[in-house]
Formats: sequence, C-alpha cells, structure tokens
Amino acid sequence: MMMLIPEAWAGNALMESKRRAFYEYYAALMEPWDGPAAIAFTDGRQIGATLDRNGLRPARFCVTDDDRVIMASESGVLPIPEVNIVRKWRLQPGRMLLIDLDEGRIVEDEEIKSRLAAEEPYGDWLRETQFKLEDLPANFESAPSSREDMETARKSFGYTEEDLKFFLEPMGKAGDDPVGSMAPTRRSPLCRIARGLCTTISSRTSHRSRTRRSIPSAKRW
Repeated sequence: MMMLIPEAWAGNALMESKRRAFYEYYAALMEPWDGPAAIAFTDGRQIGATLDRNGLRPARFCVTDDDRVIMASESGVLPIPEVNIVRKWRLQPGRMLLIDLDEGRIVEDEEIKSRLAAEEPYGDWLRETQFKLEDLPANFESAPSSREDMETARKSFGYTEEDLKFFLEPMGKAGDDPVGSMAPTRRSPLCRIARGLCTTISSRTSHRSRTRRSIPSAKRW
C-alpha cells in the first residue's frame, strides 16, 4: 500500500531521509494513485486501512475497551457508549491503520513505514542508479535511427502507444502540459463518438415522434 498509495513525500522537508528514499525509489516503478480512495485490506493475520494523500475520503475509527476497532465513513454508525471508547480518531491523508491479530495490537503508521523503509538501502540504490538532467553532458549520443531500435527503446523505458500519442506528442508539438481525465473530454475520440451517437439517437427519436404525430391524420384519411 505504501507503493500504490503513498503519502505526500516530495516536498516534505520533515520526513526522514530513509522514508523519502523509499518513496522516491518506488516512484520510478509504480505510478501513485491519488484517489480519492480509502482502502481496507487484510491477509488473514493483519487488517488495515489507508487513505490517499489528498485525504478526500472520510474514514473515522474508534477503539473500545473490549478490544474492538470500528471504522466507517462517519462516527456513530454503531451505538457504542462513549464510556466504552478508549480512542477515537480518523485516518489522516496518507496515513495507515494496521491491526496485527498475531501480536494483538494496533501498529502505528510511524512504526510501519519506518520499519519498511529501513529494510533495504533505498538511498544507496538511488545514488547508484539515478541520473539527473543537470549532471548529464551537453553532447550525447543520437536517438535510435531505425524504427526497430525506437520500438526497443520505447518498450525498455515503459512508454505505451497512448503515452506517445496523448502525452509526448502534444508536449513536443505545442509545448502543452497534457492533463489526464477519468472521463472523456470534449476533444477525445470517445467523446466525439458519444456525441455522434447521441445525435443519431436524438434524430431517430425526433423522427419517430413526427411519425407518431402524423398517424392520426393518416387514419382519418
């Protein structure tokens, strides 16, 4: 979940270096999902939930004195007397709630992420493999000359046909910063097809309406 739905890390000067290196390393391998999402998960031994870094999905929880943890989008979904509640809080943006059934405890967000970030030398891996534009020489080798070489390079770096057509091409031609959308935009082919389909349906409906209105006159004749 730390890889798929990371907390905001790039501009966080207060985050420890090991955790920032963890996020930066996996950012090259996995595009983050910014939601809006509140995700619950379990493997049978641990039960957890996390919120995306924008925090637009509400997720509130409480812990009772008989070791129950109740989480829902709102507080008070179950009639728990206040006297029995020992902790009441909410999932914050980019934070995680984890219950370890084997250990019988709640594992706090800070402990989870510090432990995972310290498992591998992510900072060393970044320094060994990361290239920065300002460090590259002014003269570099020419681009692949053949289409076969270009296709090999494209697949090696993980660029799809959609990336080339809708992202890189607009940037190269017009200097536009492409903006993704979860719904078809006015200019997209899907939207044009939908508009054409709606126009066709509207035209047919209008034609049927005119036909129905003309039927009584035809019967009178």
